[in-house]
Amino acid sequence: MKINDLLMTKEEEDTTTDPNDLYNNPIDFQPLLGRGNCGGLDRVVNPNKINQEKGESHNGLNTINKIKTKPLNQMNENDWRIIRENLNIFVNNNEVIKPLRKWDDMNVCDDLLLLIKNTYENPTPIQCASIPIALKMRDLIALAETGTGKTFAYLIPLIQFVLKLPKLTEETSASGPYALVLAPTRELALQIQKETLKLATPFGLRVCCCIGGEPMQPQIEELSNGAEIVVAAPGRLKDLLNQSYLVLGQCYFVVLDEADKMIDLGLDVQVRYIFSELPSVKDGSTEEIISMEKENASGNPSTRTTLMYSATMPSTLEKITNEYLRRPITISIGKTGNVAENVKQNVIWVEDNMKKRKLIQVIKSSSPPTIVFVNQQKTVEEICLLLEKEKINCVGIHGGKRQIERTDALDGFKRKKYSVMVATNILSRGIDIESVANVINYEMPQKIEEYTHRVGRTGRAGKGGNAITFINENDGKEVLNQLRQILVQSRNSIPKELDSFLKKNEIIY
Repeated sequence: MKINDLLMTKEEEDTTTDPNDLYNNPIDFQPLLGRGNCGGLDRVVNPNKINQEKGESHNGLNTINKIKTKPLNQMNENDWRIIRENLNIFVNNNEVIKPLRKWDDMNVCDDLLLLIKNTYENPTPIQCASIPIALKMRDLIALAETGTGKTFAYLIPLIQFVLKLPKLTEETSASGPYALVLAPTRELALQIQKETLKLATPFGLRVCCCIGGEPMQPQIEELSNGAEIVVAAPGRLKDLLNQSYLVLGQCYFVVLDEADKMIDLGLDVQVRYIFSELPSVKDGSTEEIISMEKENASGNPSTRTTLMYSATMPSTLEKITNEYLRRPITISIGKTGNVAENVKQNVIWVEDNMKKRKLIQVIKSSSPPTIVFVNQQKTVEEICLLLEKEKINCVGIHGGKRQIERTDALDGFKRKKYSVMVATNILSRGIDIESVANVINYEMPQKIEEYTHRVGRTGRAGKGGNAITFINENDGKEVLNQLRQILVQSRNSIPKELDSFLKKNEIIY
């Protein structure tokens, strides 16, 4: 990988101010379902203006574009790692996934692929991460917020699954639909039905929406005529099942959308009842399970595939997943708290007037190489001057430097010409530097996602690493609370000053 490719950025401030970190990465994914298309217009008309306004540093863009155009059989693990990192994909099961780079990577029928490519421009991160897993008929837990394109993420594999099966006849309709999507509210169910029809109608697939607040009889008649796909709210679906107007004997593809909201609304009883009416999940050895998943994908289903999309994972929902999902892969996009276990996180409460002294102390007591992260370009210059006075061999990098300066700085740090590199967020993503012993957050970033990216510069390739972070009351309450949650989840020590500060500000953690 060429350094120039990794550092092709505009000379502008690199501290992000965009409120949605999900799309603050080098790949420009356009909004899809549920978001509208107008938001992407400026990216086409005036990308330079957008980049200037957002203050983003598009380092690595050329490298990503090269990787996206590689033949699949020439992709190596480092290529896949770069794609995952730039999409902010985290996998909780230590399984290596190969996300979509573009629509052509999907293993779907030609007509469906053509429809998708003619309708939508590029896949979003959640689509890139989850579609390949679901197409293999693996059970999936996807932690994703609304507005990220998750509807389309499960509809593509759902439609592909149904297209492999024979069209329902009057006789086979009696055994119920092939696929089911559960949504917590009527409004969401109607929205999902609308989006499903966009992909289903061209193939002659029928979609029935079963929700409360509407007369039941028209829904009963629609079901009796046959529907390959049912979108439903749990309450109405339970009523239809109870009164024997519907059975789910051949429903082998199930999606729970906004599953945590179902729990919040007290619908867990209905959800459990519905699962009891679905085909059971067959267990077996890993080889047997893989064989069954392949049969499902080929149009000969023998066990249920379940996809669950949720923003959070409350304990009640976790129990449901443990009961009804089989060896699921759990993915998230920009998931907070996902720091490698081999990175020791040390958070220190330091007042602003003591930070410089503490920084020198930490650097002199640590083994190089070390990256020091700050939030502003001018702070890079200040810290470099400070370290030079202390005879510490250092170099600075930020978006205000010329391209050749950034290239030389990074190259020198990699060759161990410098023991310390001071950087803004330009260095927090997409650039792979081996054997970084320490990361020091001289300034806590404003968003927790940047914290995880910064910390991710150490402890790479299974090696140990240290992350030291200076905090005080001038950092935001929200980000400090999120930082505390990360420390709890990773079993790292919590400064007593942090707890006192959060309690004083009535933050419940």
